[in-house]
Amino acid sequence: MPRNVKFSGHISQASAGDFYYFGDSPHTVHEWAVQRDFQKATGITCRRDAREWLTDLMQVHGFTGRELGNAWRFGSIGWDKRTNEPRVKISRAEPYFAWFCIAIVTLYFAAVASVLVIGPASEHKFAVPILNATGLMYLGVIVLLRKALMEPRAVALRIKGAVAVTANDSLQDVEKGNL
Repeated sequence: MPRNVKFSGHISQASAGDFYYFGDSPHTVHEWAVQRDFQKATGITCRRDAREWLTDLMQVHGFTGRELGNAWRFGSIGWDKRTNEPRVKISRAEPYFAWFCIAIVTLYFAAVASVLVIGPASEHKFAVPILNATGLMYLGVIVLLRKALMEPRAVALRIKGAVAVTANDSLQDVEKGNL
């Protein structure tokens, strides 16, 4: 069959297993295509159940693919294969650890800056480059802590709240008989 033939209202099989619908026919999408598009949008490769849950979070609760992808990669959300249910992990120690690291890095930067600006090393010819490098390191550590610890935890807290609200709404619907 030539490749440049146009169809209208008919089904054609372009290659083994791939059906394309044209005209008024319903459009079907294969699971692999949906997974590929989801992976491009979020950076997450997961099972169909997990993808449907994450897609629901994006469509119903307003999460972005970037937020969910970041939380998934750093382990704040996931999918439990044994129970086949979503997993939201919120550690109580993460914010304390992040703030402790920020305090340590801030004290380090302050110590280096005070020695290079006020102390005997202020006349050193490499004082300004060392201060600049230390400042960049400080900013890099702050951004890394924010991206790896603080943002995923915040997203997990929002997901937990959204799931609780949805479960509460469903419970109220059951109690009222509005299934």
